[in-house]
Amino acid sequence: GSGGVIITSIVYHPSQHDTIAVGRKDGTIDVYAPSNYESPGGATAAYKRLHHFTNHFKPIRSLTFSSSSSSNGGNGSNDGALLITGSDDGHIFIYDIFSRSTSTTMVSSIPNAHTSWILSTCSIPNSSRFVTCGADGKIKVWDTSLVNAGAVHTFDTVGGKNMVWGVSASYDSRKMISCDDNGMIQVYSCEE
Repeated sequence: GSGGVIITSIVYHPSQHDTIAVGRKDGTIDVYAPSNYESPGGATAAYKRLHHFTNHFKPIRSLTFSSSSSSNGGNGSNDGALLITGSDDGHIFIYDIFSRSTSTTMVSSIPNAHTSWILSTCSIPNSSRFVTCGADGKIKVWDTSLVNAGAVHTFDTVGGKNMVWGVSASYDSRKMISCDDNGMIQVYSCEE
């Protein structure tokens, strides 16, 4: 691990079921997979760190793996090649966790994606799109192949002043929901 730094978010990989990503209070992110050796005492759940990312400078509140990456044409496979991270710094970073490169595996960044904390992220199934929400009261839809063009869609909460704590997309990719600090649940269409 990272020397006892508080873990603020964690997520399983969608197809490499034993691979996990961990976000920490100091802004670091680690990706772990099971090691191929038996640890002392016979335990077989030993993990090795595959990646250590240090681009964020504030707590990581949310991590999600892509449903489909632009590298596979958004063909609907649940490849999870991209790790999407959101932090209290308002930035989004996207990493290719299967990269064999010895240099950085960051494929994109979105500085100031939100004007405040990013509180939740989720992938839209069978799509290259993902959703973020934050303390700025915004819900934003992004496309991994078009991140430099900005958000594909931006939604405000009712009244536009409530922190949006959670967001999730339906399994059929047609709708998404959000919840805010006023106790409101809102449903949005993901269809064009």
